[in-house]
Amino acid sequence: MKKIMFSCLSMILTLSVFAQPTFDNSLMGTIGGSYTLTDWDATDFNPGEAGAGVIWDFSAITITGPVTVFNNVNPAATPYAASFGLATLAVTPDNTNFGYFQVTAAQYNSLGVGTPGASISYSNAETIFSFPLTYNTTNDDTFAASFVSTGVGFNRSGNVHMEADGYGTLILPSGTFTNVLRVKVEEDYSDESIGLPVPLSIEYETELYYWFMEGLTGPLFYYANMVTSSITGTTTTELGSLNPEAVVSIQNVSLPENLIHVFPNPATENLYIQNMNNIEFENIALYNMMGQSVLNQTMNNETITAINIEELPAGIYTLQLRNESGTLSKMISIE
Repeated sequence: MKKIMFSCLSMILTLSVFAQPTFDNSLMGTIGGSYTLTDWDATDFNPGEAGAGVIWDFSAITITGPVTVFNNVNPAATPYAASFGLATLAVTPDNTNFGYFQVTAAQYNSLGVGTPGASISYSNAETIFSFPLTYNTTNDDTFAASFVSTGVGFNRSGNVHMEADGYGTLILPSGTFTNVLRVKVEEDYSDESIGLPVPLSIEYETELYYWFMEGLTGPLFYYANMVTSSITGTTTTELGSLNPEAVVSIQNVSLPENLIHVFPNPATENLYIQNMNNIEFENIALYNMMGQSVLNQTMNNETITAINIEELPAGIYTLQLRNESGTLSKMISIE
């Protein structure tokens, strides 16, 4: 019976890994909603391969913070509404800087940004995503804008290519996420100065990678590589962010009583894990709300395993048990 149960669990996990996710225009949320991102160290990051059923293992990344909440607001209620009449959605991390978007059933279009220092309003919008968005969806577009920065006028023009180039399993410090779609966005554009005695040209080449998971607003994981070239030289900037709330809201799966029993919950000094079916687990870990690993050890696979947690700060954590077939997760509270 135990072998049958384990085989069924393995089969379910395997089938879920190869399911192909599809997204509509609610991908980045609607007015009144929000999503949360925190930074991680993207230095010399390799975004991995494209394809079907890929396993992207980024469990070794270092989360640096801070945590930022991006709010979706009504563009008409923002300070720069007059410059973005076609916008149906505005996104802001601080109620000072705003990104403006036109969201239709078929497209997610960037109309530009409004900031105290400079506003860029596209005369030709940039299509970032097209819908329905699933594996092998592609889109090509051009975009253009004119704007003023530090007293100098610029004309911007460029091309963007979007491709949903892979799906599979994403492994982060916070856990293992299945049915994840990767979308690669490549931008190639330039800013040309207007009216300067010596023309100034700035060239940009960017590669943006988004990992999306059904049921989660905004990206689960994000990486950007931006190369900027001008008369002063060439610089490369790498940025990374992830959704730290995905650990609790998505990956927190209630475990069947016939697999394990965790007690006490809340816990103060020791946490006990009772293996109800003698299923072997290779690893046990605890993650905080930031997705940072605070405990990682080999599972002894005894009937009851004890974990000392008295040195950990009070809060909500995710307990994870892993074996070759997948990951089981449960939210716990430490007081």
